[in-house]
Formats: sequence, structure tokens, C-alpha cells
Amino acid sequence: MHWFLLILLLAGLYLLFNHNKWTYDWKCDHCNTIFEISWLTNRISPKRPPNMKLLRCPACHRISWAKEVKRIGNY
Repeated sequence: MHWFLLILLLAGLYLLFNHNKWTYDWKCDHCNTIFEISWLTNRISPKRPPNMKLLRCPACHRISWAKEVKRIGNY
């Protein structure tokens, strides 16, 4: 019984930390590149309304306010 509860807890934590990774991407304000971020970056990066985060773009390497965009399709 304890193993079942532990597995259920771990599955819930996994879903909690990866929810945004499955549903949202981010769009660079400078070069319009769409990219994804890790759950850790999602938790610790500064954010401001509406739906923007201070992120480094993997394409142009600039740090800017990236916009959250809804992911279309499955990756």
C-alpha cells in the first residue's frame, strides 16, 4: 500500500512540474523564435503580467521578456 501512495505522489509531482511544458511555449520579443523552457526555469524566472517571463532566447541569446504562447499540436 505504501508503494502505491509513493508512486501516486511522484506521478502528481511530475504532472505539477511539467504542466506548462506540455501546454505552453515562449516567443522571443526580438527574433520571434518560439522555444520551450525547463520546469526549473519556469519556476524561478521573473514574470510579469500578462503572461510574460524574463528569459534568454536560445536563437539570438538575448535576455528579454518572452511572451507565453499556447502550444498547437503535440511534440
